[in-house]
Amino acid sequence: KVRVVGNLVADAVLGSLDGPPAPPGTGDELCVFPGSRPAELRALLPFLLDAAARVVRACPGLTASVAISPFSSDAEIDESLRAPDPAFGGVRGERSENGAAIVAAGTRFSLDRSGSYRALARAALVIATPGTKCIEAAVLGRPLLVILPMNRLDEIVLPGLAGYLHHIPLVGGRLKTWVARKIEPRFKYVSQPNIDADAMLVPELRGVLHVEDIAARAEAMLADPAALLRTGAALAKLYAADAGAASRMASDALGVAAGAG
Repeated sequence: KVRVVGNLVADAVLGSLDGPPAPPGTGDELCVFPGSRPAELRALLPFLLDAAARVVRACPGLTASVAISPFSSDAEIDESLRAPDPAFGGVRGERSENGAAIVAAGTRFSLDRSGSYRALARAALVIATPGTKCIEAAVLGRPLLVILPMNRLDEIVLPGLAGYLHHIPLVGGRLKTWVARKIEPRFKYVSQPNIDADAMLVPELRGVLHVEDIAARAEAMLADPAALLRTGAALAKLYAADAGAASRMASDALGVAAGAG
């Protein structure tokens, strides 16, 4: 006997906030998620900081934040900020002395390593790679720009065993690049909100991407507040029915346990 209780992410997000988030489609901050895997952080942190700094300079009054997994070490972050990957480009930067911010390209990014959703809760726009963070943003009604850079296919995240092909000596990187090129066109959408809606609710940029590509698309989105409101409302509505899934799951589990007893 199976009952679908809903996506548990909604309760995880909504239950963690100290106060209500900004209404869907509104906010005063640009939030970027470079990813938690070491290869993602090394390549995408300088890349996204560069793009976000350009957007902030073009949008007076907009602040910026970067959310990094609490499992990423100080050393990994600092290494990423010192040496941008040439295949992606980007800017160098440094963490503030108290670790609460990153300064790059003359822009101060508040640094959220809490693993909570406070960086998302006030974002006018979120730039992220595909993953659970896209659902988390959608639950809060945060408009998204989803990017799938294919600049380094030998280190791209792939499902299953294909994700580890680059560890094979000599030929692994080329083999993984070939597999990634074959797999990518099969996916109609790569962000979970679009997959769940079977519609392009949020834009996806896929391919060999440059900083200018990301910045230009983000600026265009922020220049259209009405579209941001529509997108935020559509994303929040998509997962609204999932609220309470944790309670439904717990209730069913307790019911089964009581019946077994």
